[in-house]
Amino acid sequence: MLPSSDPQHQQITEQGSSTVSLEIINTYEFYPTAVVTMTDVKIASPPLAYPPVTDAEFQALDDWAYDHIYPFTGVGHTDGDSWYDVTVTASSLPWLTGYTFDWGY
Repeated sequence: MLPSSDPQHQQITEQGSSTVSLEIINTYEFYPTAVVTMTDVKIASPPLAYPPVTDAEFQALDDWAYDHIYPFTGVGHTDGDSWYDVTVTASSLPWLTGYTFDWGY
């Protein structure tokens, strides 16, 4: 699906930084689940200045999260399957607070 033709939904943030706090649930096949919190982490801003609406916008947000949030997952286990759930618990971009990203499912 193409991005919305609504000018508001075509607004893109300048490549800057945002601050986020994260709750990371690292689930492992062979190890106990490890919950990690990160507070006020400075990362590149997402490519959207507003909540995603279209499929393309959701994909852009997921791609950004993989590049900038996924690296915070894991605690060093390299054997067995793993699953990660990351919730943004606070953000300098209020609309981003509450989003959950998951990998490994």
